[in-house]
Amino acid sequence: MDTSFLHNLTEVKRILDAAHHAASGEALSQDDRAKFMLCHLHRNIFNTAIADVQVLIKTSFPYKYECASTGRIWLELPTAMNKYHMPEDEYTFSSIVGLKNPWSRKFLSPDDSTLQGEFELIVRGNTIIDGSNSATERFRSTYNFGRTISSPRRHKSLDMDPHYLDSSYKMGVCAPQRVEVLDTTEEIKHFHN
Repeated sequence: MDTSFLHNLTEVKRILDAAHHAASGEALSQDDRAKFMLCHLHRNIFNTAIADVQVLIKTSFPYKYECASTGRIWLELPTAMNKYHMPEDEYTFSSIVGLKNPWSRKFLSPDDSTLQGEFELIVRGNTIIDGSNSATERFRSTYNFGRTISSPRRHKSLDMDPHYLDSSYKMGVCAPQRVEVLDTTEEIKHFHN
């Protein structure tokens, strides 16, 4: 099937809305179903904000970070909301014990474009998990069509449920491999000096 429609955000949004309504029992045409699966597998072409992230600086508000180069605000989610981006045993251990340094960290930033989804950044240590490494490919950063916190039903129907059907995402935006996440006052002072 032709993927050129992916460059028309209005058409992509129409398909996403139809797929979300279909999860509630409304009919979805075969053509829209096929297009939705293409949107799903190519979702990372929309994850454009991660390309500019090289340094995230924690602000005074807990779990809130600012991208040093763009000023974009990123919210770090607790480990309990990061299940799909780390191995099961690591998730169980990290969420029970409440580790300060879990296997990976999940950051979200709203996308105010036509799609109204969210950019997602998964960081392990100081490396962005972008899918280019086959060992961590299944834990990669992915664009979310539904916002995790404010639209959990939409997130479930458009992001989580299709993931179980097919998680062989295509590469999207090429992100820098390294990112500095500055959490402490000392790290932030050192960065600004």
